[in-house]
Amino acid sequence: MEPRSPERRQVPLPEAETETAATLVPVHLEPVLRGEADGGIDYVCGNCGTTIAEQVNANQFYEFGVICGHCKTLVCFGNLPEGRPLPSGKTVVLNDGKFLLSATVNSGHDVVMAGEDAVRQRVREKGNGGRAFGSPQGRAHRKPQE
Repeated sequence: MEPRSPERRQVPLPEAETETAATLVPVHLEPVLRGEADGGIDYVCGNCGTTIAEQVNANQFYEFGVICGHCKTLVCFGNLPEGRPLPSGKTVVLNDGKFLLSATVNSGHDVVMAGEDAVRQRVREKGNGGRAFGSPQGRAHRKPQE
């Protein structure tokens, strides 16, 4: 059986002239992000079609921007859906600011990358005492009681 060709999705351009709080700025033309999802998704620049992320899962990136290494256009990964927790221990939080990348960032299939705006959103949803991180099913992982 031949491996399946990856689905290709555009990373959208911002609707208006904007700056994102967290932005990855590659100094190379290779994909910025690379995952381990066999037959996963390739995200491409919404302006020129250059691959931004390859072999990744849907719902792996939230609320940060990438400057396309080819056409220098800002593309933005979408907002964290309301009520969706960020995986505990499996989330890389990108602090606000611009980050120069000299190489492709490799990521596991179960790792989520999110800008600080996504974390702030979760804290607002849960209140000061709530958890920004949790399991995708909405349950915390707990040890069985003896």
